[in-house]
Amino acid sequence: GGVADGLGGAPGGLGEVAVRKEIDAKAREIIEKPGPRPRKAALREAIMALTSLRPWLPAELANELHYNPDKLTERHLKAMVEEGLLERTHPDNPKHPAQAYRTTRRG
Repeated sequence: GGVADGLGGAPGGLGEVAVRKEIDAKAREIIEKPGPRPRKAALREAIMALTSLRPWLPAELANELHYNPDKLTERHLKAMVEEGLLERTHPDNPKHPAQAYRTTRRG
């Protein structure tokens, strides 16, 4: 440990850093699986983990997961909203330019 470990920041921030490292490892594992596409369940698990930290724009999630933003929205985010796992930050306007997704209490 020590100052050089890169985990500086506000006290109590370590929890999010630790979760973030775990998510990054999980996302990498999903992305590096053999075959052209990550498994749906694993990808959605990574989406849930990320959106539990804060709301994410589809482009941010897609970048993090190395996935096409339009396909991610169409195949996963939209379905996860319909299943009650995610909610939109602008529920009345799904096409809002600042639309972001976060986990619901149920998710």
